[in-house]
Amino acid sequence: MRLAVLAFGVVVALLVVAVARAAPASAAASGYQPPVSAPVADPFRPPSNTYGPGNRGLDYATAPGTEVKAAGDGEVVFAGQVGGTLHVVVLHGDGIRTSYSFLSSIRVQRGDKVHQGQVVGTTGPQRFHFGARAGDAYVDPALLFSTGPAEVHLVPNSERLPQSEAHERSGLLGMLAGLPGRAAGAAGEAIDASAGAVEWAAGETADAGAWVAGTAIGALGNQATASLDEFRTMVQDCVDQLPPVQAYHLVTAVASVVDQGDCTPPNVQPSPVQGHIAVLVGGLGSKGDPSKPTEGAAVFGVDTRSLGYLDKDVYRFSYRGGTIEQNPYGKADTEVDIRQSGAQLRALIEQIQYDRPGVTVDILAHSQGGLVTRAALANGYSRTDPRTPQLGAIVTMGSPHQGTDGATAVAAIRRNPVNDLELRGAHLVAPSQDDPRATSIAQMSEGSGFIADLNGRSLPSDVWFTSIGGREDLLVPAMHTHLAGAHNITLSVPDGVSTHDALPRSAAAFREIELALNHMPPTCQPLLTRAANTLVPFGVHQAEQGVSRIFTGGTQP
Repeated sequence: MRLAVLAFGVVVALLVVAVARAAPASAAASGYQPPVSAPVADPFRPPSNTYGPGNRGLDYATAPGTEVKAAGDGEVVFAGQVGGTLHVVVLHGDGIRTSYSFLSSIRVQRGDKVHQGQVVGTTGPQRFHFGARAGDAYVDPALLFSTGPAEVHLVPNSERLPQSEAHERSGLLGMLAGLPGRAAGAAGEAIDASAGAVEWAAGETADAGAWVAGTAIGALGNQATASLDEFRTMVQDCVDQLPPVQAYHLVTAVASVVDQGDCTPPNVQPSPVQGHIAVLVGGLGSKGDPSKPTEGAAVFGVDTRSLGYLDKDVYRFSYRGGTIEQNPYGKADTEVDIRQSGAQLRALIEQIQYDRPGVTVDILAHSQGGLVTRAALANGYSRTDPRTPQLGAIVTMGSPHQGTDGATAVAAIRRNPVNDLELRGAHLVAPSQDDPRATSIAQMSEGSGFIADLNGRSLPSDVWFTSIGGREDLLVPAMHTHLAGAHNITLSVPDGVSTHDALPRSAAAFREIELALNHMPPTCQPLLTRAANTLVPFGVHQAEQGVSRIFTGGTQP
């Protein structure tokens, strides 16, 4: 055993020496410079073990608000929040990754190409931390600023390319490990809470209500005892009144309340975008009139100027193809096959790439528009495909990613030929209303093949996807807006039956759009808010299912 430890130590020592000799050479080839003009307050001090104390980078004594600049040319592979603080990681041509940590603002986003000296963010009240990594080896960043012999390739070929966001975050967490009282600690708490949720879901037999309360206490020990008791009582009351299967689903949903995952503190203010194009996609029953460009669809009313977009860079999608300026559309155009609408949207973003190659495109979609957006990407998306633009962020609001109760009820009613005929007659009497027999409505049923096919496809790994639900939304309960692989958040926008359409224009949604455009996770929410955001939509869903059973005579969709 001692021989194995000694051998391991020798290998590590040789690797450190090799990196020390190779890194200056890459510096000479690529050219690195310090990211800030400030004295080093804490030098490189590698920890003695993986989790031991130490410093895998350089801490600079910077004043808050100091501009942080890219040490060399490269591509941003991570830009966002980890454990309540902001970080940027840049991949350089020689395979070295430099990290810029504990920022107060971020000026770049994942996928951006940056040049040496370009501002990537500004410092906050904590010490600014600068790191460098060659593959899995953490390098003394000071070595990058010297000169030396020809480069020795130490970075695996796979690591010379941008990795998934989760992979890049993992490497960043390794860089921050050992820094006491900072992001690594907060990230560790989130991981601990996640582990508890996974363990329970894997087959723990403990009482569900006790597990929820116990995990909440472990992960959120600083919350007030009274608040936790209130939370536990609320959950238990709901569980006691539900059949076993429904209780299981509820408790599974509530488990996610304890582990919020990565989130952005409310006091962190994202920056407006610069030079991006926004594509706005309306929902079922919307319309597009160029004489009233901000009306006709709830998403058309989003304050794009305040988000940072120029008016000429805002494209309002038409369900007839192109934009509403090119092809105005009406309500009936939104009732066609969603896959057809998705093809129209795909054609629009490809046309944007043709007309304005290289410009980053963000998509903001409401309701059915979120499904149209996913359908547009269903056949694949790659940042290296010259036909498609670089997608920055996709934000869907009130989108029925899991289907919706109303469409499910209609599908059940239509199984009876007589009822189906009555629905047709009702639409003839009131043609101004949505056609309940429309193709797109059938596709939004919870059990439709379209929804199953769409949810069987993974979201593009290199696109930042955020899904926003409305707690009080009666048309699309927030539990149906949850999307695997996306950053999901539920917001309270109490506006009665109008909540669904009020969501995109609300101040709460505006902030989440801003965060998404900066590739930052949703805003952190208090425990009881998250509990209400889970329980209220679940109650809405249960009530709508009850009404549906009355109208369908108990028929299950």
